[in-house]
Amino acid sequence: PGFEYLTPDEYRLLMQARNASPGDELPLFLRAGAFQDQGQQYRVPLILEIPTKAIRFEKKQGRVTANLQLMGLVRTGTGEFVRRFGGPLNLHATQAEYDVLEPGSVSFLNTLELQPGIYSFEVMVKDLTSGKISRRQQGLFLREPELGLALSVVLLSKEVDKAAVGASGFLLVGDAK
Repeated sequence: PGFEYLTPDEYRLLMQARNASPGDELPLFLRAGAFQDQGQQYRVPLILEIPTKAIRFEKKQGRVTANLQLMGLVRTGTGEFVRRFGGPLNLHATQAEYDVLEPGSVSFLNTLELQPGIYSFEVMVKDLTSGKISRRQQGLFLREPELGLALSVVLLSKEVDKAAVGASGFLLVGDAK
């Protein structure tokens, strides 16, 4: 269910990821969190991390680039299709920026708004240059919100970015995101 919402290219990516052999796999780490929002909504950050060394970067004219394809599917606990997300990810960096990134990982954040329920997340990422592909799944239970003080999940991060001037929003404290 839900495949009718995919483009032919997305369907091929899904089938490649589901049938990939371990040697063709791109290391991929997936973490889903849950933060109660106003009313019955939850904000769900999906965080993906790929070790920088696992991505094939090409060097051209003093720039370092990589091209990835990301696709995610969200389903209910009973398998009903909820939504898809993703698209092309084009990474561009100077050589100096790449030198800082190389020993670590590249992170991607996708934030979804969902109602209480049981969900599964299936995420596929393909390095379009090397052909390596990966697929990860994670489940998440979003309970009915209760009145009063509650604890969300705890997200640990070693990365902090400077927020844009005048930015407001999710995972933002002062001028740090």
